[in-house]
Amino acid sequence: MKLSSLYEFAITHKALVYNLGALSSYFSQICFLTHAVYLLIHRQKPHWSLASFALFSLTSIVLMAPYKWDRKWMRYKSEVGMVSFSLVLSIYAICWIRY
Repeated sequence: MKLSSLYEFAITHKALVYNLGALSSYFSQICFLTHAVYLLIHRQKPHWSLASFALFSLTSIVLMAPYKWDRKWMRYKSEVGMVSFSLVLSIYAICWIRY
């Protein structure tokens, strides 16, 4: 498939491409959450790079939220991201303090 035809597909199917990106984002958030639970169960500290990535991801979601807040599905995506990364950071903080 040529790059130009892929570009044309993305332009003509914007909603589908956005939803695929959102789905990918949800899967990455689930991975972070399961990793945080794993660390909690196995009494391990999180690596600083994962904790900082989660912190900066949450920060970017919060800072970009007002721009997206007028669109319903973007608002939901932002809310899910804020909740999931807040949970991850809370679990990471618990693991960091306790273990």
